[in-house]
Amino acid sequence: MSDTDRVMIVAVVDETFDIARHHGFYPSPISYERANEPAAYLALYRTSPQSAITHYAPIEGRFEDDGSHADIDWFDRLIGSRSADERAMVFSLGDLLPLDRPVTNDINGVRGAWYTTLDELEAATVLTDLEPED
Repeated sequence: MSDTDRVMIVAVVDETFDIARHHGFYPSPISYERANEPAAYLALYRTSPQSAITHYAPIEGRFEDDGSHADIDWFDRLIGSRSADERAMVFSLGDLLPLDRPVTNDINGVRGAWYTTLDELEAATVLTDLEPED
């Protein structure tokens, strides 16, 4: 899988989804492995209103931040509540695009970050189609 078509799949809460949709970024604790993993796209697995991967966006860049990015208060709730990190890796996103059909949850959801290609994401119908091998 090349870096140019690699998709990082992450689980998001409603607030993180809304930030991606309305503000164009996704924050991750800097200590998480995904902060430095190469990927061209970010796909969002949501637990509600439907337990599924529903949207994806191109990753246009990434940078470290202490919570001062954007005019909204996000750091303590989205980073501080999940880690002791004092900085986040912020992924700058292009337009959030809906998948033609959601990739529905048929297992225990997405934990951590999963990786696939855009073609595999678009062809998948259930999470087991994308589940990483151990």
